[in-house]
Amino acid sequence: MSALTAPASAARAAEAAEAKPRCDASTVEARGAGGERAAGRNGDGMSRQTIGLTEQQQAIRARGIGASEVAAVLGLSHWRSPYDVWLDKTRRATPSAMSAAAAWGLRQEPLIAAYYAETHGVEMIEPGTLVHRQHPVAVATLDRIVLGEAREWSYSLQIKTGRAAMARYWGDPGTDEIPEDYLVQVAWEMAVADVPFTDVAVLLDQCDYREYRVARDFDLEEDLIERVERWWSDHVVADSPPPITGPHAEEHILRQHPRSGERILEATPSLDGWVSTLREARRLKKQAEEAEAAARIPLITFIGDAKGVAGPWGRITYSTVNRKPTVNWEAVARALNPSALLLDQHTTQPAPSRRFLPQFTEEED
Repeated sequence: MSALTAPASAARAAEAAEAKPRCDASTVEARGAGGERAAGRNGDGMSRQTIGLTEQQQAIRARGIGASEVAAVLGLSHWRSPYDVWLDKTRRATPSAMSAAAAWGLRQEPLIAAYYAETHGVEMIEPGTLVHRQHPVAVATLDRIVLGEAREWSYSLQIKTGRAAMARYWGDPGTDEIPEDYLVQVAWEMAVADVPFTDVAVLLDQCDYREYRVARDFDLEEDLIERVERWWSDHVVADSPPPITGPHAEEHILRQHPRSGERILEATPSLDGWVSTLREARRLKKQAEEAEAAARIPLITFIGDAKGVAGPWGRITYSTVNRKPTVNWEAVARALNPSALLLDQHTTQPAPSRRFLPQFTEEED
């Protein structure tokens, strides 16, 4: 991606990024007050108070792929896999609570939207969940639509929050250099909403406010729609699961096969490459652990009873950890000699788990 040579509002985005508030108490208070004043600018004068989607929005999204799901379908997401999306769309997914980070991100959305509206002097609406006119598999729930002078849909606003560590994935404010999974998300939203560009307002670490602008790329959205429609046909319509990959792969496999039998299967040639990869990974891991252990001793010897050591490469600490006293509740229970009934009432059976234990005929040094 390259920096945008955009119309006037792109310059405003860069100016807003330059004038971003510093992280102190007065800034937070002022931003909160601004959020309350600007909330009335959101079209109907209301800000979103509920967490997540309405039942109607969920029903619409169930019939297609939402913008935030596109990256997962394409294998670009760090949090979800194509298999996760397939479980959702075929109603096989186990309901789970929203993470605390996602919930707090949604709660901050009206505040960030209000700050953007006040900074740019614009009026915005929440358009709800939209469906592409020619491609019904493409659905999107946009954060905000910015209205023009005649109240037409001018462009969209995407709002993101994150930890300070996420800053390295973002480019310079005012450009279109945003993380790849967010890029495909806003491209999908622009295709569905038929708007020429999206401003992305980002709040990192509660106080690092930035703005980016992504112009509509028709070649990209055509490619995304083609690939997602093919995936939808091959897996959702055909009710055929995609390969289990991604961050929750082992969890899904364990759910399908919670207990092991007694059989030992005969290996096939298709496994040879994976076995070689595993052996090499174990060899490198062992080397790394031995090298780290060897380097650790002279370093902590040098530190002695100091807290640490610092240099141009950073710093290493070797500080005291004061542990809290613990109670051996098992010993206490035995001393009290509880009845069998009481023990039964407070006994839980953990879910079965399985241990992955490679045992090679000869380990390489």
